[in-house]
Amino acid sequence: MASAVYNQKYYAVPHVVDASSIYFNKVLFEKAGLDSTKPPTTLKDMAIAAAKISALGGGVDGLYFPGNCGGCLAFTLFPSIWASGQKVLNLQGNTSYLGTPKAKAVFDIYAKMWKDGTMAVGSKNEAGATQNAVFESGKAGFALLGSKALGTIKESDKLKIGLVALSGPDGGTSTFVGGDTIGISATSKNVDAAWSFLQWTLEEKQQIDIYAAKNFMTSRRDLADNKFALADPRMVLLNKLLAVGQSPYSARFFQTFNDANGPWILFVREAIFGSGVSKTLLAKLNSSLSG
Repeated sequence: MASAVYNQKYYAVPHVVDASSIYFNKVLFEKAGLDSTKPPTTLKDMAIAAAKISALGGGVDGLYFPGNCGGCLAFTLFPSIWASGQKVLNLQGNTSYLGTPKAKAVFDIYAKMWKDGTMAVGSKNEAGATQNAVFESGKAGFALLGSKALGTIKESDKLKIGLVALSGPDGGTSTFVGGDTIGISATSKNVDAAWSFLQWTLEEKQQIDIYAAKNFMTSRRDLADNKFALADPRMVLLNKLLAVGQSPYSARFFQTFNDANGPWILFVREAIFGSGVSKTLLAKLNSSLSG
């Protein structure tokens, strides 16, 4: 809701809630001799577990990673930085802390996974469109995905999905509280119909029958503890994560982090697939934020 506030007035309501977490394949866990009931609670331990899964061979990788998707990487890397106790952006959203030691520690873990061959080769060019399909194929031990994937990825004899919170290198938990808000344009010629639609989407019946019953999080928080969510420990986890999650704000967030040619994707790719954190690219990123 905070993203829809301007001058202390609300201009939109939540429509789709999406929270990032670590997905893991219980089938591959068992094959690698790992306990699927005790998934890793630190980023360092995730890397160790991923290496054991990668060692299975046969086209199996420890981690499939959206390495060429700026929005995906903000969605899944920021929480590990927050979990370490480090802010990503200042309150005004016009500068970042992505060059701090705690942020660098997160990038370094993924960089090592890439260099060690634990991360799938296809990760470097993955722009987000096929990452769910790769995980669904049962060929990856871990994937960093949003809660919406739980309602779309199908399990099979090759894939049984487990979820664990995104963590920092040494622990902590957080999530990126994302998704979509929906509002009515000031120039709309169908205001009454639009209001009716908004009201309909937020009614309990639709929230439960359309969202919750299909393994999606309800956009109404007062309905989070519905019978479908409570029956699935993974949904219970996701709903709990919202309490410790964050939604970073910046007037120039899209240009900086979501743009396929923006400064964030150049910075983070160099940090993970290149020579490490670049002061030059970080300066360009902060310049973009400040406008």
